[in-house]
Amino acid sequence: MNLKKSVVFWTFDVETFRFLDVNDAACELFGYSRKELLQKDIYDIVAPEEHERLRRHLPERGGSGDAGEWICARKDGSRYVISVRFNNVEIDGNIASFVYASRVRECQPNS
Repeated sequence: MNLKKSVVFWTFDVETFRFLDVNDAACELFGYSRKELLQKDIYDIVAPEEHERLRRHLPERGGSGDAGEWICARKDGSRYVISVRFNNVEIDGNIASFVYASRVRECQPNS
């Protein structure tokens, strides 16, 4: 799969931050199986140094929009920057965030 041309999607619960659904491109990008990702939350894919920023970012975002660029870590520890857009939707009475991500670039060693 060519990740530069793939559409990467996932949904997560806005209260628990756990993944609700992921597509094949997301599995390949993060390096986890679908089963593994569905047992994780979004903090598991965001680089540790981005966690505080993510904590601040999530409560202030509602509706939809551009969430900017984020450093993420794959299962194997490699890192890359993705650009994220999101749209909050109601699923079975709960609010979930539907996320579209595009892979921007590999991280440089000091990124």
